[in-house]
Amino acid sequence: MLYMAVLHCLRMKQSAFKDYYQAMVTRGLRGRKAIMAVMPKMLLAAFHLFKSGEAYDPTKVWAAPKSKTADCLPLPVSEPQLVAARV
Repeated sequence: MLYMAVLHCLRMKQSAFKDYYQAMVTRGLRGRKAIMAVMPKMLLAAFHLFKSGEAYDPTKVWAAPKSKTADCLPLPVSEPQLVAARV
């Protein structure tokens, strides 16, 4: 039953579980192994919602990591910071 729920989430256009599945595939898991990695994630999310009574929030399930190129870009420096750096 959980297997079918994962398959349904993978067919949806926007799903946190689909994003998690894609992350597992990029890590090297294929097919059913990636699906099996999503199943405990879905089960834990459902158990947490049941116990806490919270509303479903997809950002708590899976937040995609930042790209590595964004970390390499230099931050813009404002003029007062430049003056302080020269002193």
